[in-house]
Amino acid sequence: MQFPEHIFAGRKAVIATMHGKEKVIAPVLEEKTGMQCITPNGFDTDRFGTFTGEIARSGNQLEAARKKAREALAHSKTEIGIASEGSFDMDPVTGLIPTNSELILLLDTRHSLEIQSWHRTYAVFFYEELVNVDSLKTDLAPFDFPRHGVVVRNKKHGKIFSKEIATFAQLEELFKIHRCKELYLETDLRAFANPTRMKAIQLAAEKLAVALMTLCPSCQAPGFTVTSTLPGLPCAHCHLPSDMVKIEIRTCQKCSHTVKSGRSDGKTTIDPGHCGYCNP
Repeated sequence: MQFPEHIFAGRKAVIATMHGKEKVIAPVLEEKTGMQCITPNGFDTDRFGTFTGEIARSGNQLEAARKKAREALAHSKTEIGIASEGSFDMDPVTGLIPTNSELILLLDTRHSLEIQSWHRTYAVFFYEELVNVDSLKTDLAPFDFPRHGVVVRNKKHGKIFSKEIATFAQLEELFKIHRCKELYLETDLRAFANPTRMKAIQLAAEKLAVALMTLCPSCQAPGFTVTSTLPGLPCAHCHLPSDMVKIEIRTCQKCSHTVKSGRSDGKTTIDPGHCGYCNP
């Protein structure tokens, strides 16, 4: 199958969101691809899972994004569905720093395409037990409140008292009303209440735009991006291979055409400080 040169230009794409993600996704995709992004009216994405635990996510991050995109397609009767799904965990290398992984997925039913984009970054994600109303500003300094929202619970993982606190005065009043043995605050991870996460979604959207405009050299299908990698990037000093990526492999999901190449960032060696032989 030969794909049109501007496969997405002028076509409507529905973004499955109720938390304002279209504000950072739509401008990027519309500018880079020419598609027209819309949001579905009355579309409840919380039913696919909530960060605050009222509804457990069904399936993994990718499966949840697929469900959102497919439901949005059915809801809006369009051919292109876009969904974003985030997750938070600790840095896989050190296990000490909270990170945010964002996935944006595009489904094109006309051409039977699924194109993914991932972005991982450090996250604002904290929880704290409140014991003294007079030290709130000090205790909440790591939360970057009120720029980032907070969720207030009666105890860790317990009942939610509020997800709509926007000022220290509101927080102080809530503390006085609900004061009990344990009162916990945690970072609100909903996109509209977490600008650090929203920025990560924007960066994932930018990567998706690049993927959509990167065509297979054989059949011209979009999404000709890195699907796997090979390690072995050599040290600049001892020239021995490392565990870092040396080769990137791009595979077309439509015709299976494959190309192996060096890293897209142009890096050909690693600093000896990161070499397991020079700096064990």
